[in-house]
Amino acid sequence: MFVDFFNWDQQNALQIHRKLTKEHIFLDNQLKMRNYLAFDVLDSTMLNSIITYKKALGDKGEVLDGLIELLEQTSQLVNIFQDRRPVLAMNDTRLIQLKAVDKWFTDWEESAVQNDKRSLRRLMSTQCHEDLHCCIKGFTNLCETVLHMKTHEYVVPALINSDVIENIFNQQRSTYNGANNNPSALQYRKTINSIIIGQNSISKKANAARSSSARPFTVAVNRPVIKRKRPNHSSGESCNIKVLRM
Repeated sequence: MFVDFFNWDQQNALQIHRKLTKEHIFLDNQLKMRNYLAFDVLDSTMLNSIITYKKALGDKGEVLDGLIELLEQTSQLVNIFQDRRPVLAMNDTRLIQLKAVDKWFTDWEESAVQNDKRSLRRLMSTQCHEDLHCCIKGFTNLCETVLHMKTHEYVVPALINSDVIENIFNQQRSTYNGANNNPSALQYRKTINSIIIGQNSISKKANAARSSSARPFTVAVNRPVIKRKRPNHSSGESCNIKVLRM
């Protein structure tokens, strides 16, 4: 269905979905790891484009009803996890939407299991469903934990990522054990101690390196404001002048 829409949209003088390219539709092993490609295919723009494509097909457009229903759920996920507004309370509408999306995928799985085996083939992979449930439940539990602490820091959905965990996995497999993809329990214990003591949990090459480092919840997050000492010009102290080169 995505391929048919892409071919139909390429024939239009004014494309409906201007971000779509062949990289979005015909994926290889490297392109499958690009999150922005998935966002462009599953966001609200793609939903509106498929609805327009359905109207262009006329009576034959009924075959797209299931795809439209799926995009209605995925577009909510993309919009929420690209939102830079912090979650200030557990009654936030975005958290309610996430629970509704999680329930929709759960009902989809249960209805497929109750039917014949052919309907199971129409489902996404088990790993994909588990990742969706873990992502939604993990984010809601994180918001509940942070809000329960009653601090002045809140969770911003667009800044949540798994770079820290992926970096630790990378250090576990390659930095200490010589590209060992299956370390033993003893190797894992020694390696994780070395990572905690001698390595930073965030890589400079990861997206999370652009923000501040991770901190445990037990440590106070409020830092005292350190005022800079102003030079006393009357006492003859030198004053540094900064020049901006345009």
